[in-house]
Amino acid sequence: MLFTVTAFTLGQAPTGQVAYVQQIGDSQRQVCVLDVATGQERTVSAGPWDGAPVWSPDGSGLAFEQAGDGGAVRIRVVSADGTPGPEIAHAATANRAPAWSPDGKALAYRSGEGDACRIRVYDFAAGAETQWGARDDAGQQAVAYHRPAWESATEIVAVGVRDDKAGRTADLYTLEQDTSTLVVQTRGGGMYVEWSPAPQVRTGTLAYESNDGGDREIFVVTPQRGVIDISNHRAADWAPVWSPDGAWLAFESFRGGARGIYKASPQRTVVATIAADAAYDNWSPAWSPDGAWLAFVSTRSGKPGLYVCGADGSDARAMTDHDAADLAPAWRPAVTK
Repeated sequence: MLFTVTAFTLGQAPTGQVAYVQQIGDSQRQVCVLDVATGQERTVSAGPWDGAPVWSPDGSGLAFEQAGDGGAVRIRVVSADGTPGPEIAHAATANRAPAWSPDGKALAYRSGEGDACRIRVYDFAAGAETQWGARDDAGQQAVAYHRPAWESATEIVAVGVRDDKAGRTADLYTLEQDTSTLVVQTRGGGMYVEWSPAPQVRTGTLAYESNDGGDREIFVVTPQRGVIDISNHRAADWAPVWSPDGAWLAFESFRGGARGIYKASPQRTVVATIAADAAYDNWSPAWSPDGAWLAFVSTRSGKPGLYVCGADGSDARAMTDHDAADLAPAWRPAVTK
């Protein structure tokens, strides 16, 4: 389906395409692709219940989770125009949070439920999925893995949830095909402590959120300076997203009262407001390929809709204007093939 939503005025304006989830009522979520300059929108998957879309590194395809009949959740792959990609023969019935490898040749995702969550990788050339990380029968303590993100073509960072003497903890692990290495460990106890790992492949820097020290903050691990708390505020900060050049991290925070979007430098030298207002919520920042713009979700019109603004928060404008709720924007990378 193709229709026009909101075109931008003449003058300086963002370009490209943004994929997102459009929720229609309580029973349908579908993935759509919006042309930012013209406002034309195309539905590329009609659900019935699609998750957040993720672009391949070359911009040629999208991956997302899709819930179907009987409670099964699979990873779907489609091209930018909605042409179906390969069907993944999953070993588990629940598969979520897809993440593309840096070369676009594989997809990692969470497979399974509860304590049985593992990270599996689908290799497009082989047409098969494999489990990554140390096996439970190799003398390792059972760990349930979530939220995979690629550190390199051969390494994945993921959240590992396990029980120990201090209670249930959530730490960050690096996974290879047959090994798991603890890389960030909580200094306290509690449920889901380290979360949202965000590697910057170009710089070898890892960002994540953690409630170490009390409230939730954004931390960065750099090869030169170690671990740095870059958000450092008494309000909760979470969900870091790197700019394409690695110069900034956008994140969400309650520091303005309502949920808002801010950015910080990985050296903790600058923290700036992007989209925040005590009267409504703003969330889910997504950088444009050139780093000049951010797409995001806002309730400033009374329901969740897609907006865009400059990287400094200026020139905010609506991208969609319809009755459906719009969620989880993802800006298409520069197409390389």
